[in-house]
Amino acid sequence: DFNIVSWNPAAEKTYGWTAAEAAGQPITLFVDQARDGDGLAVRRAALQAAGFWRGEIPHVRKDGVRLNVQVSVTAVRGLDGRLLGTIAINRDITELKRADAVQRRYQLLREHARDIFLFIRVADGTILEANQAALEAYGYTADEIRQRRLHDLREPSTVPAIPGQIAQARLGGAYYETVHRRRDGGLFPAEVQAFSAVLDGEDVKSDLNTYDE
Repeated sequence: DFNIVSWNPAAEKTYGWTAAEAAGQPITLFVDQARDGDGLAVRRAALQAAGFWRGEIPHVRKDGVRLNVQVSVTAVRGLDGRLLGTIAINRDITELKRADAVQRRYQLLREHARDIFLFIRVADGTILEANQAALEAYGYTADEIRQRRLHDLREPSTVPAIPGQIAQARLGGAYYETVHRRRDGGLFPAEVQAFSAVLDGEDVKSDLNTYDE
């Protein structure tokens, strides 16, 4: 019947029901049936046939918060081969899914935006990432631009201002006008919105540059 027999402290923390509240309840207690495309019947058939099922199931907390959960279920059989129950290991991947969705949206924006996007390591000014608009504006390939530092992309007389601009970005954001330099030496003016953030433990400055061709 897929009723809950054992409910450990991690399950209490994840779902909000105590072990006493969950005991004896069907697993539909925490399955978000409105979003459950696979369905209990399909998983039951897989367990009968293969003795194991793994996949993602939409769950819901006691307070109604929706979760995305990676589930691994193993069948427990009697000596006669009859399915007696299951052991399930659930991993909450809600934040991972959310972060992945944000990354995909950013990737679309980064690839198709007309404005220049640059991610720059604050410690030494190395270009960590640049979008397609940046590659076209500066005339570098993706690999080449990652071997450059911010001052390589600036008109020489603007380079002394870089430390102050980085400092302002770290204080909450900076907006300024400057002149950038292409690979072939050509120059173009740009309006820059700069912000600082910590990504993967590294202090990074992000630049959004608007320019006229």
